[in-house]
Amino acid sequence: MAAVANASVYGLMGAMLLFGTFSTLILKYQDTLLATDSRGENTKFEHPVVQTAAMFLGESLCLFGYWVSGRSRSHESNRIPLLRDTAAVAGLPAKRTDFSKAIFLIPTVFDCLASTLSFVGLLMTYTSVYQMLRGAIVVFTGLFSIMFLGRRLLAHHWLGLSLIVAGVAVVGLNSLIYTSTGSEAPSNPMLGIVLVLAAQVFAAGLMVVEEKYFANYQIHPLQAVGYEGAWGVLLAAIILPALMFVHGSNGRPLDDVVDAVIQIQSSWRLLLAVLAGIGAIALYNFCGVSVTKRASATARSTIDTTRTVFVWAFCILAGWEDFHWLQVGGFVLLVLGTMLYNEIIRLPQGQRLKDNGQPSKQFYVTLSDDSQPTIVPLNPESACVN
Repeated sequence: MAAVANASVYGLMGAMLLFGTFSTLILKYQDTLLATDSRGENTKFEHPVVQTAAMFLGESLCLFGYWVSGRSRSHESNRIPLLRDTAAVAGLPAKRTDFSKAIFLIPTVFDCLASTLSFVGLLMTYTSVYQMLRGAIVVFTGLFSIMFLGRRLLAHHWLGLSLIVAGVAVVGLNSLIYTSTGSEAPSNPMLGIVLVLAAQVFAAGLMVVEEKYFANYQIHPLQAVGYEGAWGVLLAAIILPALMFVHGSNGRPLDDVVDAVIQIQSSWRLLLAVLAGIGAIALYNFCGVSVTKRASATARSTIDTTRTVFVWAFCILAGWEDFHWLQVGGFVLLVLGTMLYNEIIRLPQGQRLKDNGQPSKQFYVTLSDDSQPTIVPLNPESACVN
């Protein structure tokens, strides 16, 4: 039985890595596909807000995963979600179980802004650079935790944040120095980098809001992601028609949902790519939460870091990008900084963060999909259920 259990955990880890890598690559693949638009022209599928709507649809499917996993009956069976017991362990007040689903509208707005900026940035820059720069979310989350949550960071946290900033600078410098000769050369790498970094500010704001919710309410991550996805679909249904009447400098709408639908209908490859992206996001979220529950938050954070390697390797092998040692250096700095901040790598005599003598409230920063961050406790053993 133990061998079977271990095999299932490793299977979930492998699936999380697979779907996480695939979700990033499939988004870039969508951007490269040509399809007939509403004017009868063969153009690339450049619809970042439509991609955001598809992402939200994938997230909303997590509600089905939540129901299938029996989480909807957890209150009756007293099977506690992975984030619920942290209050009891820390001696804090019990979490509320009565909350309005409308509270998820606030993080959904942050998620919408973060995702749209990220997808526009992905259109303009390298896929591997996009994936690496998403690690900058740790920096903004750390700063926001000080500003809005009253948290203190220890020396190794600041060292980790410094290494991440250095890594981001090196990755950006690589894009300035070298011009790609790959098949998918970006249109404006530096503007893409700026947009991806700006997206991490909103994603960090989402994390702060989610952390507040997880601290005060009894919410399972799949439930939270699912409700945010459902609100996101509704929000996209309002925003997309409005964007058709807002034109950019090229005289075309900022995003045209009718044009996007026509392109999807005209190309079976694009249709499959969009459906595959929706499915990958849903499965990645489900596998990620399952890994955190059955293994640890450390495992999930490590897999997220490993995902960048696979995305990068695919882009080089597929001929999308060129290999540069400078980018390797930037990636190493990003990985070391993230692992130091999340205490996967511990400095000698390192201590976990304590607030006024209370148990640690430091959290891992992980990504549950291509934009959606998830907060999980630094001490996963006290929060996971067997």
